[in-house]
Amino acid sequence: VSTQSTWVGSDTSLCSKNLFLMMPILFLTGFELAWATGEFPYIFAPHKNQAASIPLAFLAFGAAETLGALAIGGLSDRIGRKLTVTLGGVAYLAAIALAYVLEDEHKTVIDPVETISIYAYIACFLIGLADCTINVQVYATLGELYSENSVKIFTAFQMLQNVGSVIMYISPLTLTMIINKSEWGAGGCDGATQPELVKLVTSSSVAGLVVISVLSYLCIHNESEAAYQSPQKTSTTFATLTSRGQTRF
Repeated sequence: VSTQSTWVGSDTSLCSKNLFLMMPILFLTGFELAWATGEFPYIFAPHKNQAASIPLAFLAFGAAETLGALAIGGLSDRIGRKLTVTLGGVAYLAAIALAYVLEDEHKTVIDPVETISIYAYIACFLIGLADCTINVQVYATLGELYSENSVKIFTAFQMLQNVGSVIMYISPLTLTMIINKSEWGAGGCDGATQPELVKLVTSSSVAGLVVISVLSYLCIHNESEAAYQSPQKTSTTFATLTSRGQTRF
């Protein structure tokens, strides 16, 4: 088995093409979670009398994270990381699409009730599932690519993740301040429309980053596509590569 068909040993330096291609998804792990916990609740529960339903919705998020942690590893072994990460991205895009549906629903509600839409629970479940799926693959990929530089690479990962979280948490406030100081905010945009614009911009930015991250991750996977084998051959291949100090993707 040549080293060109493996992740470890092919392009594993900390200043490499692989790391550059992984940066979007490393950034996404913080960016999307900050959106889910910071901005998304204002979309599915925009009224004060609905605030008590937010923890209930995030029970679905936690349930998906738990179920995903039990299932994603086995799923990845069966279908490969390429398809697993793609499914995680699709789940997140579906959740964002539901966010747009929820936003449209609240525009037509005159007397809001205390409960929230069933779509909110579905969206939270999808976000939790996507978050778990992406994080599991990121940790596994970094562990294999940079086994000899694990401390440095996971430090870089945490840094990018936290930067993504900070940017998303401050973006709504910054956008609102910009709108308020603009001509649009002064005349053509009322108090109810401003938050809608902020929600649209932040949700769209997450959707765009999800697409970029998945495509970028697939570029890394494609470089070692030949190394992926069927589940029937995994145990034999792994044993062979382990004896040579290599790990097959």
